[in-house]
Amino acid sequence: DFYCPEAKLVIEVDGEHHFTEEGKAYDKHRDAWMIEQGIRVLRFTGKQVEFETQMVIKMIEQTLSM
Repeated sequence: DFYCPEAKLVIEVDGEHHFTEEGKAYDKHRDAWMIEQGIRVLRFTGKQVEFETQMVIKMIEQTLSM
């Protein structure tokens, strides 16, 4: 959903279709490709973004500081 080229970081906000078997398989394949390219991937559910915003921000900040 979001990509920061300077940090080589992708942030995915997953909706319901990501939790189907087909969605999980697609995401696993896509994440593997991005990791091979040296891109880090963070995944959050839409509910986490909406209701646990500070936790999401903290995770992003921690990842960026690595």
